[in-house]
Amino acid sequence: MKKDDVIEAYLQSADLFRAIGDINANLKIMSAELSAVKQLNSDLTKRNEQLERRLIETERLTFSDAQYSRRHLLELNTSQGQLSDSPLLKETVARLMSLTGTNVAAGDIDVCHTIGKEGKKRVIMEMNTRTQRYAILQTRKNLKNIQDDVHGSIYISESVCDPLKKLEYTCRKLKKNGALHSTWFWNGRIHMKITENGEKVHVGHLTDILKRVDRAAVEAIYPTV
Repeated sequence: MKKDDVIEAYLQSADLFRAIGDINANLKIMSAELSAVKQLNSDLTKRNEQLERRLIETERLTFSDAQYSRRHLLELNTSQGQLSDSPLLKETVARLMSLTGTNVAAGDIDVCHTIGKEGKKRVIMEMNTRTQRYAILQTRKNLKNIQDDVHGSIYISESVCDPLKKLEYTCRKLKKNGALHSTWFWNGRIHMKITENGEKVHVGHLTDILKRVDRAAVEAIYPTV
């Protein structure tokens, strides 16, 4: 090899080493930046998880407070002879509720009026005491085999706030689809069991269902999950 060729090869190798050095330096910078991005992503993930937990807890408390505000309320439906707002509505409702076996007078009802669309109206009422409301709920099972001459079958239920209505609907559909063994609403709270001998779970938020039931099964009912 000629001298000039040797010099040229040396210069080229020197350029190559400098280029490699620059690449290594850039890789170190990029590695540091990537580590910083990973750390930021980890911090943001933890922050999002904290915010999600706070949001769920806030919603849970909001739902609970909304239902607690209905602690004196009952709703009554009839199969025929739809009730309408009138001066005698309290007397009529008191008579129908007394069919449970719990004696109810018009004076036991604080306020009473109809709600819902025409043709599907129901009566919502506020009882003066939670004790009597509770007694009516306990004895409403006696209405199962009773038919009123004017209003037919009588149905009495707790008044449920909208967020819990959605959860209750979801649980009922999951039971119908076989994803739950049982579900019920009692004294302002939704409960469910995955299996007959399984744990009784209080459902106060959608996450209580998602933790125990296949997400796809829930999304089929509640597609906004």
